[in-house]
Amino acid sequence: MLAVLDSAEMYETYRKNTEVCKKENQHELFKAVDGWEKNIIFGAGSDGTNLQAYLKMQNRDRTEAFCDNAKEKWGLSLNGVEVIEPSGLKEKGDRLVIVASKLHSSEIQEQLTGLGVEAERVFVCDVGRTIPSYL
Repeated sequence: MLAVLDSAEMYETYRKNTEVCKKENQHELFKAVDGWEKNIIFGAGSDGTNLQAYLKMQNRDRTEAFCDNAKEKWGLSLNGVEVIEPSGLKEKGDRLVIVASKLHSSEIQEQLTGLGVEAERVFVCDVGRTIPSYL
């Protein structure tokens, strides 16, 4: 017999699955961040700033810089943190680079590899599936 779920049951199942996914993603993010003294968030848009705010709320904000491909953002300060150009990553040394751009994550990972950033220093964060939606 085929079970039929009403819309309330479907929504509750979706909500629970979404929460489980967020908790798992948060765990992976914290594990990555906790392994480094400092980090750089690649993406100086709303995802990047929301990610930093979430890390700050969790007492895990070690953001040394934001990095972005948009030249008009270079040199700006977001939440007291400077936005650098990608070529400036070399000067920052051994840091975790958190990619906070779901849309361009593959291209950014390739770009980071081209800049000499080792894969183990890169963590891709799907911000929408990791941080609470109230941020």
